[in-house]
Amino acid sequence: MKKLLIPLLALAATMPSYGSLVLDFSNFDANTSVVTSGGVDTVSYGIVATDGEGTDIYARLVSNANASYYAAESNFSEIRMPVDNSITFTLSLYGDSSYNNLYDPAALFDWSLMFADIEGGGAGSAYEKLTIATAGTYTLASNTFLAVTVDGNGTTFDAQGQAIIDNPTSSTTSLTESQSQGAIRYSIIDSAEIEFTYTAIDNARSAFVYGGNLAFFSEGTTTTTAVPEPSSTALLGLGGLALIMRRRK
Repeated sequence: MKKLLIPLLALAATMPSYGSLVLDFSNFDANTSVVTSGGVDTVSYGIVATDGEGTDIYARLVSNANASYYAAESNFSEIRMPVDNSITFTLSLYGDSSYNNLYDPAALFDWSLMFADIEGGGAGSAYEKLTIATAGTYTLASNTFLAVTVDGNGTTFDAQGQAIIDNPTSSTTSLTESQSQGAIRYSIIDSAEIEFTYTAIDNARSAFVYGGNLAFFSEGTTTTTAVPEPSSTALLGLGGLALIMRRRK
């Protein structure tokens, strides 16, 4: 079974009221949290964090087709993909337990996701592909083998014809150097919702979706983050990324 790790990382920021929050998906219960209806899966993770003003943050994942199963541990959830399938997922953060209102704090915030272990099948025909429709910025590991295209559907990261990557384990968020070769960090600003399509060709694959962090900023803040180079014990080496915050309307 090949797996796609999707840790969510945050950029450094300064916001006295909020700071940085870790999103924890471990409240998930597969027996009560997954609702399948009309070919759509809805996965409700419950409270994943509480911000500096005491607002509980809830998370929900919605698909446009049925995956094989879902699981969760610590700060990640697992999606098991059927063979030869492409499913679009929307991962959203909410400010209420009824999942009616997207999380919308007074401060600007950054949600930075890391998609990793996107692999090919070596000499075989199996491979994985990730397309992110939500507008944002991405940074690739310096040694990545992923092909990147940008079109009307979003930004696509494709591992067709590339190497098979050793399976990561569910007990660690560390990536080997080879896993980081199929890795991207994707950042969205001031948005509580991200849409991505995961495609698995000629094999059943698993996706691990890490809760990660949210980083909050004062209005008008400019910040730069430097991340170390890839290693077997680091999550992912990425270059610096400068983000200029806009004033929230």
